[in-house]
Amino acid sequence: MPKPGAARLFVKLAFLFGPFLLLAAGVFAVIESPATTKRAYLDDKIARLITNTPERPRVIVAGDSRAQSNIIPRVLDAELKTNTANVAVGVGLLYQTVDALKKADALNHQSLIIISVSSYQISDGFVLDADPIDVEVIAHKQWGVQKIMDARNYFDNQYDYYFNRLKTFLRPDVSDPERMSEEVFAAKGYTEKKGLFASTSGPNTTDEVYQNVTVGGVKQKKFEEALRTLGATNDTVVIIEPPYAPSAWRAYDGTNAKTTEEQFADIIHSAIAPYPNMHMKHYALTPTTLQDSAFADSVHLNKAGAEIFTKQLARDVKSLLPKH
Repeated sequence: MPKPGAARLFVKLAFLFGPFLLLAAGVFAVIESPATTKRAYLDDKIARLITNTPERPRVIVAGDSRAQSNIIPRVLDAELKTNTANVAVGVGLLYQTVDALKKADALNHQSLIIISVSSYQISDGFVLDADPIDVEVIAHKQWGVQKIMDARNYFDNQYDYYFNRLKTFLRPDVSDPERMSEEVFAAKGYTEKKGLFASTSGPNTTDEVYQNVTVGGVKQKKFEEALRTLGATNDTVVIIEPPYAPSAWRAYDGTNAKTTEEQFADIIHSAIAPYPNMHMKHYALTPTTLQDSAFADSVHLNKAGAEIFTKQLARDVKSLLPKH
């Protein structure tokens, strides 16, 4: 019996796998990438809470999930007698936040802008699951085990994202994780203390944020460029790193966590030094009255904790509020 030719084999394989490939192509065409979804959500929040409001807010809270869950606008309004908008989103990177605010013409209005940041944002050793910058970071690394592991982690994260988005696409009744309301936050445990906080002893923690810390690369350059953009505005900008739960911070004793955070603070202070409108408050490195009972997890406050922290933040920034 003659063997099938290459052309015939290709046709058979096309008939066999073609429908699946077309389905996959259709899914990827319909479902947005992680970065696109996050950016669309950020743009939507800025439009709803800043650009399209009758009264432009005097205070803008932005940044990552810790600003999103830890800073309550109504408390700032009550303490500062002002009008606040919180446009922070999960994994809200500084450079993306500044780009979005600039695009929406939300800068240069003599506002007080409070932005929450995290030390992983300047580390090329930490691979995120929703940021195209990681492709650039991985591409710049030398060939070796670490580059292969980073690429594997990145594509694993991408797979998990698209799989979960496909479930949401097929089941519209499932909540979109990028659009969590306060009620959904509460349902997911952000109003109660969860779990125990632990860390292994030694120079590096089991927390992936503090593993393979690599500064001075692609991410730090993007981060510092965003700081310079903010420094060139007429806004008053306060960069903050919110507090950790006390037991979580104690668990980092003997690890590189504290030195990493100190290095992060030094990098920010150095970058903003030429700009009198820029300020930095690192709450993880300063004593806090917040107890473990105020936290939902090691870095996110529950409702009661967020009230306390927002009042403290209001006291700390009161003198910086621009006079209109």
